[in-house]
Amino acid sequence: EQFPRDRRCGWCFHEGNRSLLDIGRVATRIADHQRILAGLGQNHEFMGKRTAYGAAVGLDRPELKPATLNAVGAAVKIGGDVHVLVAGSGVGDVAASAAKIAGVSKVLKADNAALANQLAENVAPLIEGIAANYSHIIGPATTTAKNILPRVAAKLDVQMISDIIGVDGADTFHRPIYAGNAIATVKSSDAIKIITARGTAFDAAAKDGGSASVEDVAVKGDSGLSSFVSAE
Repeated sequence: EQFPRDRRCGWCFHEGNRSLLDIGRVATRIADHQRILAGLGQNHEFMGKRTAYGAAVGLDRPELKPATLNAVGAAVKIGGDVHVLVAGSGVGDVAASAAKIAGVSKVLKADNAALANQLAENVAPLIEGIAANYSHIIGPATTTAKNILPRVAAKLDVQMISDIIGVDGADTFHRPIYAGNAIATVKSSDAIKIITARGTAFDAAAKDGGSASVEDVAVKGDSGLSSFVSAE
């Protein structure tokens, strides 16, 4: 879509006397038109609101990943109940650990062999299936999240809000643009907001102090669209 000339940012920053940073500021309010492709992290760490879709499972052995605690920290800033999704195979201990995280009210456990290697083709449908229960779905800005969450956003027909470094209410977020030389303020009107959060920008939630309930979530199984070969 075409925006007014002084708000096109990326392709007009050489015009006039505006600096790149000035244009970044001018362009901070185009969120309703924005479609950003970004996503998850390497180890299934996601949050959702209520505020949390989060899981943390490694390829070698299931374990709670530090990035999950930062994602919970971002979710807490948004407000509302925070739920953590633990997705993988043999993740009972991980779910129990997630239930102890301060600020978490429920843990959703998706334990299925199809999720063992965190294939996006198997995990994205799982998140899509529970998305209607949440106003926000948050993952850390890791490689796995970047592979999974954009697929969820596309299926839900909502924007992908990537790499947030600040929260200014339930619908307004700050994220770096122009290789970090400017900060955009992004406001979304989507009913479900799909977000990745930079772990370095949010304090990690305490690993202990919570007493969340653990609830099993049904998994559709292997999509048959991809297969795990090996990790070296």
